[in-house]
Amino acid sequence: MLRALKNEKWWEVIAVSKNREIKLRAESLGIAFKNLALQGGNGIRVIYFHLGFQMGLVEGRNISSTRQEDFHVKREAFVRELERVLTEQGFGEVKVMNIDLFRREIRIRVYNGFESDFMKPSREPTCLFTRGYLEGLIEGLTGLKIRESLEIKCRAVGDPYCEMLFCI
Repeated sequence: MLRALKNEKWWEVIAVSKNREIKLRAESLGIAFKNLALQGGNGIRVIYFHLGFQMGLVEGRNISSTRQEDFHVKREAFVRELERVLTEQGFGEVKVMNIDLFRREIRIRVYNGFESDFMKPSREPTCLFTRGYLEGLIEGLTGLKIRESLEIKCRAVGDPYCEMLFCI
């Protein structure tokens, strides 16, 4: 196991086996997102979503390819894995609230998410990177395409948590 650390407060690079990670402080990333959004407007917000989506898709496919469980079929395994990955990666406390196969919807709540903490106050939901990451992760784990995703509650606008709806 190889571990390389930069002795600065805002980042570290970790190499474990073949995997290499860059860990950023949530505060640094949140402030950077806010400042870029203020300067770049909606174009930057679209980039946040798509960046999150691509990263989540890769992560979901990597997990899916190394696990024996079929996340498309085993709901409990899917929920556990989704909550584990997002919480471990620092997105906040993540809870899958509902999977409704009849309505083809997945509802997820994020408590103390990094984006909403640093985008306050806002008139509209702000967790575009997180929503994109979740959408990509769901698709990567299950192979199912998301038709639409919405952030229906957001701490940045005064809600007690961020809640996202994913329509399959």
